This record gives sequence, structure tokens and C-alpha cells, in this order.
Amino acid sequence: MAVFTKTEGSDATRRVRPAFVLFAAVAVLAMTLFIGIGASANASQGDPTTALSPPSAKGTVHGTTTVHQRTSANSPSTTDSTTTTTTVTTPDKTPTTSTTLTTVAAAGATTPAAGAAAPSPWRGAGLVSLPADCSDMSTLGLSWYYDWKGSPPCPDVGVPFVPMVWGDWCPDNTGCAGALSASLAGSDSPNLLTFNEPDSASQSNMTVARALELWPYLEATGMQLSSPAVSDTAAGAAWLASFMAQAHAQGLRVDFLAVHWYGDCSNPSNLTSYLAQLASSYGLPIWLTEFSCYDQSTAVNTQFLQQVAPMLAALPYLRRVAWFTNRPYPDGYENTSLLDAGGTPTSTGLAYQAIPAAIRPDGTRVPWPGS
Repeated sequence: MAVFTKTEGSDATRRVRPAFVLFAAVAVLAMTLFIGIGASANASQGDPTTALSPPSAKGTVHGTTTVHQRTSANSPSTTDSTTTTTTVTTPDKTPTTSTTLTTVAAAGATTPAAGAAAPSPWRGAGLVSLPADCSDMSTLGLSWYYDWKGSPPCPDVGVPFVPMVWGDWCPDNTGCAGALSASLAGSDSPNLLTFNEPDSASQSNMTVARALELWPYLEATGMQLSSPAVSDTAAGAAWLASFMAQAHAQGLRVDFLAVHWYGDCSNPSNLTSYLAQLASSYGLPIWLTEFSCYDQSTAVNTQFLQQVAPMLAALPYLRRVAWFTNRPYPDGYENTSLLDAGGTPTSTGLAYQAIPAAIRPDGTRVPWPGS
């Protein structure tokens, strides 16, 4: 093969010697083989967006496939989408596949104009007197609610309901998947609250090991899962730390923290500092699903709400709040109620009504539509 090249500073051409031609051909061939071997090695490792999760102790995660997509650069709003498909075999050998689509704004994305997207629920409550008092949600202008159960007690109120798996729903380990499904009948929520104060003998009273054993059933629902909601005590903190460490080691999924707080309301920073510590420790969004000034006066509860509300609204990791409770409740909660026994707002209830009920995508809190 003849190779011609231009001599620098001259218009003349010269023929390259055959030996050099042979050397160049060998070099090209070697480079081609090197690239082919590298591509083959990468292909043998599989698609980097597809990974096998480690099996859990009590359930097996067969595979998780994550596909990242970016919308066209010409789209008015550029986002990154992550579609995750997970196949889980629960302890009773029932394989279940769930798919979750998560969309987040990409770097440099165009943010929709304020008010362009529908706001999400933020201010809610744990309601203790349902279904008798479904109208309380309208009175209080709530944007979401729960009642420690799995099925909505007030399906026609137009306020989103979030179900809870309160404790061990299948202690004999028989028919756990079916029993869980039945307990959530009627709920269309994408979120699921789990295990109420498992560290407390008077509540769901569960060991970390048992919670982990049941967790694959919860994952198989495909819903976004809260952590178990421990008490705000040293025992609760230790329980949660153990659970989260073992869940991570077993490849189990926890999507957000559910937090309870009944502390000293003389200083609102007592609550915000507690939340900041949890956010720093676990790096997850937080739902404050129970809080109030336990065994303190109505005046203290009211003043605390007025002071802490703007502080809570400024926390970017705090995705929802829920006061305890809507009606008078015994054993130290008599003065925390938002409504009196007849359904009229208390001073605490009026303070709670003044808190914006919903959150826009840009983080601003706004009234709940229709409230």
C-alpha cells in the first residue's frame, strides 16, 4: 500500500518507504484489537444501570433495573426520570414485581412558573375519632390525614388518606401477603406508614428482627415506605439506629422517616433541632407524623404552634406534618386537641389552621385547594 504525505514547507510529495507502511498497518491492527477487547470486557460486565441487589435475610430481591432518561433539550422543562423495576420474593415464596418512576429536575432545568404545578399535601393530622368526625378535615382545612389503619374511613371527603401498617399483621406467618393486601383495601395512596412506636410495649411492641422479617412484604406493595415511627426516647433512637443499619446491610428499601415528637414546648427549637439531627443521621426526607405538647396546657400548645410553624415551613427536608390530635384524648393529650368535643376549633386549632396546608414544587407553602 502506498501512503502519500505532504512535506512541511514544500508542495512536493514523497512516497513512504514500505517498511514504514508495514509498521503503520500493524499499529492500526493492534489498536483495533485493543479497542475490541476493551469493549468485550465492558459488555461482559453487563449494563451499568442494571444491578443485582443483595438478598435480604427473609426475602430475596431478584433484581433491580434502573433506567435513567432525560427529556429532550427542546422540552420546556428538562427533567431526569428514573424508572426502577424490582422483583421481590416474600417469605412465603410469592414473587412480586413493582415499578417506581421518580422524576427530578435536572441541573440547569427550567422551573415551571409558580403555581403551574399542583401543590402536594403538607399539613395534616392523625385523627382519633373517625369515621364519626369526618367533617373535622373540612373544618381544619387539612390536606391529608391518617388514622393508624390501612383503609380510608372517610373515602368521600376529598382529602388524601395515607394508610398505615400499625404492627405485626400476621404473627403466625400464614397468609401474610393476602392479609396485608386486604388491610389496605380501598386505599390508593402511593405512600405507606409503618409500625407505630415498635420500641414501646404499649404500642406495636416489635423487635427489630421481626420488623426486618416482615419488610419484604411491604416492599412488594410498590408503595413508598416510611421508617417505623419510633418514640422520641433513647430507646426509640436505639431501635431506629439498629433497624436502619440492618435494613441497609440487607438491601432493604426505606424511602422516608416517620417521626414522633412530644418534647418540651417551651422552646420551639427543641423540635427543629431534633428533626435536624435525624435528617443529618439518615439523609432521608421526613414526615413529622405525630407532634404536640403532651401534658402541657392549651396555652402552651397554642403558643408553641404559633412559634414553630414558620420554622417547620423553612425546613427543606420536612415533607409533611401531622398534629396529634383532632379531638380531646385522654392520658395527657386533653389540651392538645385542635377541636373541642363539639367540633369547634380551639385556640390551638385556630393556630393550626393558620399554617399553610400544602407545598409547591419550589418549596413554598400555600393553602390547600378548596380549603
